[in-house]
Amino acid sequence: MATSMAAAIAATMPERQAAQTTAPAAAVTHEAIPASMAKLMDVEAEIPLASVELDGLVVMKIMKHSQESSNANGLLVGIDLDGTLNVTNSFAMPNLTDDDDKSGKAAGEYKRLI
Repeated sequence: MATSMAAAIAATMPERQAAQTTAPAAAVTHEAIPASMAKLMDVEAEIPLASVELDGLVVMKIMKHSQESSNANGLLVGIDLDGTLNVTNSFAMPNLTDDDDKSGKAAGEYKRLI
């Protein structure tokens, strides 16, 4: 009786016992904040914000998105250091309108009729 290709490959593989033994679950570890940064980084939000600094790229993206549509939603990305919020980038969120929903329904109706 001829063996299948899969059986031939499986026969050349190392024993499955090594794969079947389960390793203990790794404990979650958190890195400690270096002492030099501990006074600057406000992980627990205990230092109130005194100022916000926007990168030039962020300002340009906000201006662009505010001119394109009536509603511009997005995310700001940055870091809070020593009471100053440094915003380094921004990302626009997709703006779904009723027209998108209508065109999707029209395309579905067209496909149904074909």
